[in-house]
Amino acid sequence: MYKFENHFVDERFELVALIFRLAGNIEYNDVKTKYQRKLNLQFGNMKNHSAVMYAQNLRFGFDAVFHMAIHLEKVDNTFSLIENIDALIKVIGNITRWTRENTAEFVVHLNQFYVDSKFSKFFLKNTKFYRRRSNHFQKCALKYINFDWLANHGLNHTHLKFIISPSSKNHAYGGYTIEKDHKICYACVPCLFGMANFFIIETVVHELMHSVANPIAENLYMKNDVFRKLCDDSVDKENLAVYAMGLTMAYEYMTRAYSIWYFAETGKRKLTGQFNAEIHRGFPYIEQVYKLLTKQV
Repeated sequence: MYKFENHFVDERFELVALIFRLAGNIEYNDVKTKYQRKLNLQFGNMKNHSAVMYAQNLRFGFDAVFHMAIHLEKVDNTFSLIENIDALIKVIGNITRWTRENTAEFVVHLNQFYVDSKFSKFFLKNTKFYRRRSNHFQKCALKYINFDWLANHGLNHTHLKFIISPSSKNHAYGGYTIEKDHKICYACVPCLFGMANFFIIETVVHELMHSVANPIAENLYMKNDVFRKLCDDSVDKENLAVYAMGLTMAYEYMTRAYSIWYFAETGKRKLTGQFNAEIHRGFPYIEQVYKLLTKQV
């Protein structure tokens, strides 16, 4: 079995997610668990902090919050951006989120929030809780993932990082950083005990595959008229608002196709059943995308 660190709750992500929780972002403000309620109770008086107000003005969330977190490093109790932030400030389609200017300003506010809120003490106080969640994640997810298959598709286990978030709602994120000329690929998932093992495993694989699938999807979307039309025709702003443009739909299609490939070869799941499940979720052309992917790689 491959060895990974045994603590998967990431202080960077919990801190940034807390700021956006206080800013009112719906994807970060769940209060279903004792821990989530504790966050609101302990930090509710920080809603007028400059970091929270700045987050409100940014008017974005979801994976943008996650990508900020993984591009931070902590030295001597102070957070700063890592050297290469190209993946963070990447323009997606015609949408600009983080820029060199607003990332730098946000980090200033974040560090002040870190001091004013005494978040380091809160995080340290919950170490045992984080360790229990981390052990659960190791036993229920990482133990069953076929890392040899992932390595054959560009995801070497030495360059993989996992984040579990007790403060998160139902959302999971995938992304990468560029460090020393190689990709560090991340999967971030909620760590609720009520999640079934198979769902955790599927989510981890899916989020890891984004780092491989997204560049392929972007290239095909720009150069392949058939693929671009499949993605554009699948956009459903009412039911799948998080994939509200053709390019983001392309990312999701290709990642889901990769996940199908993984489970077909490692979990012996039938392609037909997996295709039908994705069609039901709002991806009607998944079989065609799968065939494009397997021909490309």
